[in-house]
Amino acid sequence: MLKHIIAATALVGATLTANTANAFCLFNCDYTKTKDPVVLAPGVLGFDKLVGFVDYWYGIPSAMRDGGAKVYTTSASAFNSSEVRGEQLLTQVKNILAITGAQKVNLIGHSHGGFSIRYVATAIPTKVASLTTVHSPVKGVPGANIITGIAPAGTVSGALVASVGNAVSNFVTFLAGNSYKEDFMASMNSLTPQNAAVFNAKHAAGVPTTA
Repeated sequence: MLKHIIAATALVGATLTANTANAFCLFNCDYTKTKDPVVLAPGVLGFDKLVGFVDYWYGIPSAMRDGGAKVYTTSASAFNSSEVRGEQLLTQVKNILAITGAQKVNLIGHSHGGFSIRYVATAIPTKVASLTTVHSPVKGVPGANIITGIAPAGTVSGALVASVGNAVSNFVTFLAGNSYKEDFMASMNSLTPQNAAVFNAKHAAGVPTTA
């Protein structure tokens, strides 16, 4: 009998955990709690929520909050250079530090957002408790070389690709309710392997030592 009760309890617990973060919190409400706030930095497209309800992070912030974390989402240009997006994040992190009174933040960056958090770590190293990059192309994206190769600056093809890319970027930024400057080709240039290497030399924190 006891075996069946234990098994049933485990099954119910597993089902609740799988289906809802709130139910999980009934058993472990500090599962995601950290000493310092968590700040999430998005990758390309750069939004927090699109048209008010499409969630870039797909419920992760609310799930982390349910587990005890203080989580702040940020936004950025849909497409722009690593440095411009890094400055955008830096401004938001400073605001979060001021609002919360926290001494440090834990930075988590997805994709191109991984470059942004490393930029911030260089700018205010004493304010960063940890860096976590998620699926971030630290060594660049070979495909970016293809785009910059077929659409070099100063050519008709370059102007065409830049116009189309910026139009898409501005539309995404508009739907997100933001007003960031967009520069599609600056983003592509930043993500080439050679320019990623230059960025990594300046912002070495968080760069993996092994592949």
